[in-house]
Amino acid sequence: MRSTARLLTTRPAKADPTPGDPACGRAPFELPYSLAIPDDEHSRWRLHLGLLNSSTRLTEDLSAAGETGALLDELTLVDAAARAVVESLLNP
Repeated sequence: MRSTARLLTTRPAKADPTPGDPACGRAPFELPYSLAIPDDEHSRWRLHLGLLNSSTRLTEDLSAAGETGALLDELTLVDAAARAVVESLLNP
């Protein structure tokens, strides 16, 4: 988390900022209001897998756009390891 926050604060918050927008990105400290966590365990793991899939798409997009670095590499490895665990729980 620290590495991500450090990286965000060195990047512009928006490609086309409007007056009053923050100059640099920052880490959010709240969950989205739309986040609904399922009641049953299987559905919670499916949600987790969906979030990992979204993260993978984002890291692939960043790589395709020319982004490189240890943080991106680490996120890719951590997501792959988490995916293996979640998939083993969903498909015993």
